[in-house]
Amino acid sequence: MIAFLQCLFLVFGTIALVGILNPFSFIPAALAAFAMLLLRARFAHCLRDLKRIEGVTRSPVYSQLSSTINGLKVIRSYHAEHICSREFLHNLDDNTRVNYLLLTIHRWAGIRFDWISLSFIVAVTLLAMIARFTPQKFSASDVALTLSYSLNLMGLMQWSIRQSVELETQMTSIERVLEYCLLEQEPPAQAPPKYRPSANWPSRGQIIFKNVSMSHSNESNSSVALDNICLNIQAGEKVGIVGRTGAGKSSFIQTIFRMGTLVNGQILIDNIDISTVGLDDVRRRISIIPQDPVLFTGTMRSNLDRFGDYSDAE
Repeated sequence: MIAFLQCLFLVFGTIALVGILNPFSFIPAALAAFAMLLLRARFAHCLRDLKRIEGVTRSPVYSQLSSTINGLKVIRSYHAEHICSREFLHNLDDNTRVNYLLLTIHRWAGIRFDWISLSFIVAVTLLAMIARFTPQKFSASDVALTLSYSLNLMGLMQWSIRQSVELETQMTSIERVLEYCLLEQEPPAQAPPKYRPSANWPSRGQIIFKNVSMSHSNESNSSVALDNICLNIQAGEKVGIVGRTGAGKSSFIQTIFRMGTLVNGQILIDNIDISTVGLDDVRRRISIIPQDPVLFTGTMRSNLDRFGDYSDAE
């Protein structure tokens, strides 16, 4: 931002000085500025989109590198080095392609900026030669000073436009931050004391779904994963859910843990609506054996008692 403003003020000052020395220079300066602004519009549009894509493709490289370092022992024990290496190179290639396009578009714009600058300098030189024979009788020093500042002017204009484009592309990071700021916050982790369930809840384990519809998105027009589900699982019952892939079996479990968006309906566990209970209470007091076995980093005891609620004897 500071570099852009400095270049902008220098451009205005140089244009004013050149215009005072040789008013004819305003014509090529205006044409060159117009051509550079047209070029900037195309350059900035492509560069901004490429910067967004570069940020998206860079994240998998860092995340996989971090996860690979943390899980190096497991990778070596399963001899999965070639799998991780192939996946890492695939992510790296995606990011490198975008970086190559970024470098190419900078070179593309740089050549065209140089062409515009060269055309401006030629035009100013011709006008300076013509001005020598006008009634104003421009001195040789005025012509030399005009040419000198004209050379600097094109460099400053080119650099100012590049800085403005760079400033605009850097704002894509601000856009991503603002996207997170605009995300809808999840419900509170703890409900007010008067709404908190008893310490032994759920003691029986009865689960009732009343016209439950659930979606994985907060958008109003998004499709639902569960649509008007009604069921009553009594305490102690063992229930199997059968369905094809994508039928909503995992979504059903996620709804119990309040991990989706409840579009309508109620879920009662031991006659308590879980929407009135804090997220922390719901997720602490319900356990799940996942489809894929997972062990967290640490001891076996820390995996069995994640919150440290029990003593070694218990």
